[in-house]
Amino acid sequence: MLNSLFFVNTSGDVLLEKHWKSVIHRSICDYFFDIQKKSNHSEDVPPIISTPHHYLINVYQNNLYLVAVITIETPPLMVIEFLHRVIQTFSQYFDEFSDSTIKENCVMVFELLDEMLDNGFPLVTEMNILQDLIKPPNFLRNIANQVTGRTNLSETLPTGQLSNIPWRRQGVKYTNNEAYFDVIEEIDVIVDKQGSTVFAEIQGYIDVCCKLSGMPDLTMTLINPRLLDDVSFHPCVRYKRWENEKVLSFVPPDGNFRLLSYHIAAQNMVAIPIYVRHVISLKPNAGKLDLTVGPKLSMGKVLEDVVLEMVMPKCVQNCNLIASHGKVAFDPTTKLMQWTIGKIEVGKPSTLKGSVAVSGTSVLENPPISLKFKINQLVLSGLKVNRLDMYGEKYKPFKGVKYITKADRMTKTSILREHDNLNDDFHQPNSQLELTQLAYITPWNRGGYDLAEKTAHKLTHVSPVWFQARPSQIDGVLNTCKIEGMHEIKRDWLESLREKNEKIKIVPRIIFDEWSSEQMKAFLMDAQTAKRCFEDIANFYSRNQLDGAVVELYMQALISIQSLQIKSVIIESLHDLKKSFRKLHMQVIYTVPAPLEWDNQPNNLITPGEYRKLTDAADFVQIMTYDYRGNKPAGVAPYDWFESCIFYLGGGTKTLAGLNFYGYEFSKGKVDAITFDRYLKVLKSDKTTLSFDENSMEHKLKTPTSVIYYPSLTSLELRINMAHRYDVGIAIWDYGQGLNHFTNLLI
Repeated sequence: MLNSLFFVNTSGDVLLEKHWKSVIHRSICDYFFDIQKKSNHSEDVPPIISTPHHYLINVYQNNLYLVAVITIETPPLMVIEFLHRVIQTFSQYFDEFSDSTIKENCVMVFELLDEMLDNGFPLVTEMNILQDLIKPPNFLRNIANQVTGRTNLSETLPTGQLSNIPWRRQGVKYTNNEAYFDVIEEIDVIVDKQGSTVFAEIQGYIDVCCKLSGMPDLTMTLINPRLLDDVSFHPCVRYKRWENEKVLSFVPPDGNFRLLSYHIAAQNMVAIPIYVRHVISLKPNAGKLDLTVGPKLSMGKVLEDVVLEMVMPKCVQNCNLIASHGKVAFDPTTKLMQWTIGKIEVGKPSTLKGSVAVSGTSVLENPPISLKFKINQLVLSGLKVNRLDMYGEKYKPFKGVKYITKADRMTKTSILREHDNLNDDFHQPNSQLELTQLAYITPWNRGGYDLAEKTAHKLTHVSPVWFQARPSQIDGVLNTCKIEGMHEIKRDWLESLREKNEKIKIVPRIIFDEWSSEQMKAFLMDAQTAKRCFEDIANFYSRNQLDGAVVELYMQALISIQSLQIKSVIIESLHDLKKSFRKLHMQVIYTVPAPLEWDNQPNNLITPGEYRKLTDAADFVQIMTYDYRGNKPAGVAPYDWFESCIFYLGGGTKTLAGLNFYGYEFSKGKVDAITFDRYLKVLKSDKTTLSFDENSMEHKLKTPTSVIYYPSLTSLELRINMAHRYDVGIAIWDYGQGLNHFTNLLI
């Protein structure tokens, strides 16, 4: 990327130069100086200059240029963004970015550039990480360094650099946990003589001062996010979730950072909070100027730091002006007239009147008027924050953020009162139309059939658990497989689902059941036998006008054979199965076990590499992220374990995360599955207490003899939101075991 970087002032002096690859002589800057001399203003130098063998990319700030030398094809905007990041970093380290501070801190400048770039490529650009690596200069530290011979360089690598969240260091602790969010907007408007808006745009920022302990996961929703035309995010923001839901989800850096910047270009949405009435006459020997500046009454806010500037024509010799507020200055050399007004309160406009000395004989055109001002506690675009939620930590921040948790509002009474309510308005619909939502329906939980009919419009796939593939032998030799469970097919129910959602996919599950180890080995090793079985299954599904199948073979084969060495053979067979379904234009979905143990260590049942191969052999692959087996009661599918499983395998649109609608009851060393009927019965008892387990992020119900972990709107929404973040779908096991109002969380 960057080969060299030169610090150049407006006088044409090279203050510093830094090289990462080969040394390029500073004479390369002569090309830059030639262009600079031809520019009328310092800001007018083109940002990209082409030379016979290099590209020069520059930015300008405070009478200094940063000139980057590029020798290979590189995205120029990336270089420009990095140079601006250098300026921001130096401004925070040295209080300002200027000629003098660069010279005074040249050693630290080189140290910072060494950390920010590695072999010319950006490495560390987060302020809080840089400050851990290189301590900012101060008076006492400078004296101590001179006495002891130490430097500001840290001897240890920041913990954030060793994690998948490099912008946040680990082990952050604060006594008072607080976070402040500042919305800053800059308005740029051109108004003609008649007061009509010719051009208007808003450039906005959300800056954050975060002082939260641990590793908080924040979610911010805006009331009107559609206002934003063009948005640029800090790397911590999960872009997919913003793209799909317009929700800001992020693990924040520690300290100060810019969360996002945005642009609003719709002129009719830009309200101008200030007005200028002017009477300007630049006649020889009779020049007059009369200006009135004030706030628009409708805004109701005080204007602060108001400055009006006019660059007069060259024929203007002097200005004799009197201001009602502030100070007036005129520079005869630059012809700049500057009126520093300061504060203007509502109903108290400021005026500037006087004469202007003009030489010559012709009447001059009026110069443009430039206004700068600030308004506190006013967002011109109307952008508003709806709410800010925090997950992942036990404490509640009490300053700077409005903390709302649904867990606090979930009570026994509310569950008993609302569990059967189906209300599409209960949860704000998600805009991610491509999120796959599959519901399993089991014959032994008949309520799932009715619930699937009522909510068919929310589901992309329905998988009734109907069929079994069992070994078929002729004369004791495995020939193919036979399909059982055909009596479970409900034709009328299938038609009803399709009437209510013509796009829904009916993909009944088929499980390879009752296979001995020898039969399964023979099946997988004999390609012809497996092919006959797969074609029989595909033809059966096609004859029954089904859209595909959920196939449970991977785990069943491992259980039958009791060996992990067979995994590659299973995956190869599943590739053949997909071909049989693809010929008949049907989908195929495979299920795999959770890849991690209760302590988040890999169990080797499936690795990321094997998972990628499996996704190539399927339309979707479902991870059984409800199959948690801990060494003590810790929930059905703890939040951290649930996310770790998805993250370990990589996620993606072909992934379905298993979501449990059932619970577990832990009592005297026993673990029993619990469905809605048992849960509601126990919930009614006065001897039970409901609480939220911050470790598993699930609700638990304590009885005199047991502890019940059962899903709630809170626990399910946390996991569905996580699925959105990783761009994965969900697969619910099963519809008949949960409370009806769980489906209100679906899209």
